Amino acid sequence: MPRRPHTKGDCSLTVKFRTGTRTPGRVMGNYWWCRNKHQKPSRYTIYYCGMVTINMVPHHLGVVPWRTDVFLARYNEVWLLKGVKLPDKNQIIPPTDLSDSARRMWADGIARMVSERLTPERELHMMNEAQRRYCALVAALVNERCIKAATYGRRRSPKDYATGVSIEWSASDLLNPRSPTLRHALMTSLALALPADKATELIKLGAWLEYRIPVFSTESSSALYHNACWQLSRMCPTWHAESYLCDYTLLGSIEEIFRNQFNRVLGVANARELPVEDVAGCGVSYGVGEPEWRTDANQEGSFALEHQERIRLREEE
Repeated sequence: MPRRPHTKGDCSLTVKFRTGTRTPGRVMGNYWWCRNKHQKPSRYTIYYCGMVTINMVPHHLGVVPWRTDVFLARYNEVWLLKGVKLPDKNQIIPPTDLSDSARRMWADGIARMVSERLTPERELHMMNEAQRRYCALVAALVNERCIKAATYGRRRSPKDYATGVSIEWSASDLLNPRSPTLRHALMTSLALALPADKATELIKLGAWLEYRIPVFSTESSSALYHNACWQLSRMCPTWHAESYLCDYTLLGSIEEIFRNQFNRVLGVANARELPVEDVAGCGVSYGVGEPEWRTDANQEGSFALEHQERIRLREEE
């Protein structure tokens, strides 16, 4: 069948983006637009700018160079966000000639502009103040750990602790995240081996800035940190022994340690042919005897499943 010709306003994603290749600054999709309906629409390239959270729903963000349009993608669908325009199209330069680090900075700057356009002014002012406090708190904690490490004859820098969290992190990812999150606060606390009270304050603030709901209390944040420390000390005794003096270049990042444990859980579940949630200790057994919870529910109709369930109950009686 011949393809339908593209019309004004059509959007599409590239095959690489659909399959999971999502690097900030790379091509995300295409957009067709023209001034007059009678003209043939021109194709514009959409570049990926990372994730942006609207309310509690994460979306993929994209922009077209030298245009003020904003594009959002979710569930492998992309669309033009109507009613929202970027303030200055001259700031949306093509990222093709930029380095990898410059592409990340380009994407972070555009994502920040979009977040500012989508957030009410009063809320934006208060959230910016809270984010500045979060970054200042992280910088103070990192600086404190660097000074204490120097007293023991160990030279540590913010880059060392950033690498301790993830090999992909730079010092700016640790000290100045685009948007503070619960994951950032937790991993930073583990890399710095913070005391429980300081880690609890940081995790609580990071969770509040990410989810913007007053659910994470001091007790829940403290319990989360204590459980993470217990898990990490079992998987990495060196971290338990040396604390913030660990040499992460030899030990590996904390993200890699947790990721390896996750892969081990998947391997055990596959070898034993068990549900992964049971092996992980999250056994969910609510309603497993009901027809709609059966694994073959997508192969047979609901009436056939109910009939089989009635036959089974008669045989048991």
